[in-house]
Amino acid sequence: MSQTSQILSLGRMKRLHLLMPVLLLFLLILCVAAELDRNRPGYTDKLKEQLRSWGSQQTEQSDFTKLSSFEKYAVSAGEEAIPLLAKTVNTFQKEETSHAAAYALALIGGTTARNILLKSYLENKDLVLKSYVCLAMASTGSKDDITFLMESLKGEEITDEGIPVMGPMEDAAFALGVLQARQATTLLSMRASGGHSIAASSAAEALKWINRGRPYFVNEGRSEQARIMATIFRFGIPRAEESRYFSDEHNSLLWEYGDDGWVLSPVGPTQIGDRKLPKVTWDIYVQEDQLHALVAVGLVFDKFSGSGFTYKLAKTTLGWKICGVSRRWIL
Repeated sequence: MSQTSQILSLGRMKRLHLLMPVLLLFLLILCVAAELDRNRPGYTDKLKEQLRSWGSQQTEQSDFTKLSSFEKYAVSAGEEAIPLLAKTVNTFQKEETSHAAAYALALIGGTTARNILLKSYLENKDLVLKSYVCLAMASTGSKDDITFLMESLKGEEITDEGIPVMGPMEDAAFALGVLQARQATTLLSMRASGGHSIAASSAAEALKWINRGRPYFVNEGRSEQARIMATIFRFGIPRAEESRYFSDEHNSLLWEYGDDGWVLSPVGPTQIGDRKLPKVTWDIYVQEDQLHALVAVGLVFDKFSGSGFTYKLAKTTLGWKICGVSRRWIL
């Protein structure tokens, strides 16, 4: 070996010797991170823990304009949590806990969750379960699903001391609207003509979703949250047609409906406050893989009038797509 080759070889060995501590430290960090990740409770574990204590003060939700940690865990856990939730729905003795697990299944959606919920409903005829079946079917949309949803629109509306309440009819109407089920338009029209009731208003809203197509947006904003908000406004929020303007004071944004559809504009808080406009509230949760999102959106017209809804979204090659809508609260 020549003297020059020996010098180069010694230089490489020296550099490698200097790099060894850095490489060892890097490997140690990787090992520690892997161990921490292994010991960190997953979303399914977190769901399990909340289900165990369901109904306690720790799991009670006081602000329905915000998504609960339980809802976020369900969306993030996804199909991995289905065996736990299926077992809870079918065997847990506390009805509230069973209903919570069913709601989580409806948020996860898909064929497996839909089948579990439908089987449980058919065995128990529980109307709460039926509502969650309808929400889950908005993410599947088979011919059998459309038939079930249309049948759910028939019959007498559920009332409490003569006052119509939220229930399967509303969830069925929303699901048919999400699925763009044109074969249901006649039935939805009949239900929508049934006076000023929750079922009638939800059927009317579903018809708008089916018939309006996709309103054009002048701008959607560049952030993921702005695109999600735009998708929801584009699709339709019940009662949004009652105003041409909605202020988002938290994000200092203004939504305005014009000839070209809804336009999102940044404005100062003072500009919004001076107008005293109806408000829109948002709580947006995007799953870590950026493929699924859950949104709590509310429209507040005054302290005596408003409604809130949950929107499920999935990311497609064309952008965000609505795959489920249900009511959260009403004033």
